[in-house]
Amino acid sequence: MENGDTIFVDSGTTTIELIPQLVRFKEITVVTHSMRVLALTTQYPNITTIAIGGQYNPGTASFFAYETMA
Repeated sequence: MENGDTIFVDSGTTTIELIPQLVRFKEITVVTHSMRVLALTTQYPNITTIAIGGQYNPGTASFFAYETMA
């Protein structure tokens, strides 16, 4: 990854561990459907977060919808 990149972060527990590592980048955009990732990325001013909507699934703390996956 490089400064200015855009990445998708899934709702898994392993991918959440990636978020603190993103502070080393000057600017990065995270696209996610995970409430947990949203909660973490909004703590860092260098991360722009784009949330994908849909129906909320409490089991995975994420949103899903066929329309948002296309």
